[in-house]
Amino acid sequence: MPRFFLLALIVIVLGAGAYILATDGLPKGESAKPLYEKKENEGGSNENEKSASCLASGIVPVEICPDAAFWHPEQPISSDYEGFYSNQTGAVYFGFITEGLEQTPAFMRKGILGNVGKVADGGAESVRILAEKDVVIAGHDWHYLEYDASLDGTVFRYGNYFSSFEGAGSAQILIFSSDKKFRFYKTYIDALLDTVKITESPSLNETKPSP
Repeated sequence: MPRFFLLALIVIVLGAGAYILATDGLPKGESAKPLYEKKENEGGSNENEKSASCLASGIVPVEICPDAAFWHPEQPISSDYEGFYSNQTGAVYFGFITEGLEQTPAFMRKGILGNVGKVADGGAESVRILAEKDVVIAGHDWHYLEYDASLDGTVFRYGNYFSSFEGAGSAQILIFSSDKKFRFYKTYIDALLDTVKITESPSLNETKPSP
């Protein structure tokens, strides 16, 4: 099956502002390994192999363990991504985006929607919010925003989970696909969220390496 290249808008919240990175073909060179891959324990058990694929943030106290049978690591499209993955056919993507600045949910929401509106067909009024709610993931409060945005006539659907962590920073778990395919992958998305763990806060002196 030919790879399905999404004409994607990736929403990134940065400091006191935000921007959209648009690209018509996500980087598909040599696949990158997760930037914060946990070290594999000796012994070679299935549990060890599973833990080796986990992504432990160097900024916020969050760890995610994508199922390697479904999610394949891609080259992050900017240094703000601690991890970027797609399924085998390139029909659904997820990114783990972090920064070392705490932000309120209202601030993050405003930045996300404001910048989507700048590039969406029809402007801000054309961005369609489908769902919004507070959720608890791994015992921590997150805000969820699901929305459609059209770019050059192609409609994309985003599921965006975002939160802040006291003394550490903020994070987004961003999943996106076409509007017609998004619901098909709900089972895989839910399974991904079930792997999220809240860990001890990384040292505030650590910085993320460049991809």
